[in-house]
Amino acid sequence: MSLDANSAALRGLIAEIRALPDSASVGAVNLLNYIVEEISVVSSNKFDMGAYTADVYLNSNGEETANTSFCATGFIHCRKGQNIVISRDKGQSDSGIIRGIAYYDINKKRLSWAESSSSVSAMGFTNKHVQENRQDAAAVNTADGSYYVKIYFPKANLSSYMVRVLDRSIQIGTGTTELETYCPFKRVEGVSMSGSFWYGKKLAFDGDSITYGYASAERSYANYTAEALGCTASNTSIGGSTLAVNPSPPTDRTRDPLIERLDSLDDTADALIINIGSNDWHYSWTPMGDMSSSDKYTFYGALKLMCEDILERFSGKPIVLCTPIKRVQGDGLSYDQKNSYGKTLKDYADAIKEVAEFYGIPVLDFYSECLINPLIVSHKNAYFVSADGVHPNAQGHTILARRLKGFLLRLAAPVRE
Repeated sequence: MSLDANSAALRGLIAEIRALPDSASVGAVNLLNYIVEEISVVSSNKFDMGAYTADVYLNSNGEETANTSFCATGFIHCRKGQNIVISRDKGQSDSGIIRGIAYYDINKKRLSWAESSSSVSAMGFTNKHVQENRQDAAAVNTADGSYYVKIYFPKANLSSYMVRVLDRSIQIGTGTTELETYCPFKRVEGVSMSGSFWYGKKLAFDGDSITYGYASAERSYANYTAEALGCTASNTSIGGSTLAVNPSPPTDRTRDPLIERLDSLDDTADALIINIGSNDWHYSWTPMGDMSSSDKYTFYGALKLMCEDILERFSGKPIVLCTPIKRVQGDGLSYDQKNSYGKTLKDYADAIKEVAEFYGIPVLDFYSECLINPLIVSHKNAYFVSADGVHPNAQGHTILARRLKGFLLRLAAPVRE
């Protein structure tokens, strides 16, 4: 299906959303590789004061004609069998409610129309009624084949005008109680859409126990992010992993340095996300180095070697480096304290940003912007496993996933090739 067809279908879906009743909500919907989620409709008034056409009316030939006393709504979505109810404040004549109505198909080709300068009943509407809050109103069933409707009416008192599209008929007459007090038009709120770039793709993740999902059933922000984008995740993270290599590691643990296991990365994936460095700070096994370092035994050197490798291994694909989240270790070492090399965790985060900038790799700065901080007691209790201050629980990973998802949506989008 063409991009234009995709766009038309998406516009149709949004039109359907706008026709939902008040306070309705639906879950995520995938339409032609578009993701639409968190939909809520906050008003039933379909008259958009920002989208109407001034100084026009519908003449007896069904043509829009210039007239400074009238105006027309924008295209309002409807479908067969629905009831269109138009109302405004009291004191208007029949023709003060509506002057004309035109029906259109999905391509906005006009199907039929009705016009009258004398009464709403002449256009097929039920008579106006008298009622305390909305004293003038009219209703009509939509015409066969209709997908849009436009309504023409006098410009006077626009701020009280209200158009509702209902799935049921209501009887307009004295004592009618089904009409609402005036509610201003509000656009569909809380709609988030992404194009098709990420949907159906595979994301490769690597890092330490945080990305692995320690004590979280091996589910981390990596899984949540992939699921939210309609992707799959390949996660080769290892708990306790460092980036750089300790030249004299303890015999019981080498800490599985990432720089020595790059071959395990899933290079069949469509993108790579790496989150590493937390354990390099905590264990202090290797010196920091600087931008002149080029060996795997310093943090800077290992970063540079890793970047050169993954830029080749994932050539042309999106790559993201994440800085470590803040942590407070049970042994008392806090992220704002210095390790045995005199470095804070922020120094490691800054090193990642400096090297990534040199190689042109995007960075998601979890250290500065992850929205969870274990030094805040309520955060430590709510977002970390057994309040350990290091490993996020499901709630903590959800917050990280929201941040990463938003970053990825801004990072890449579909383009015509």
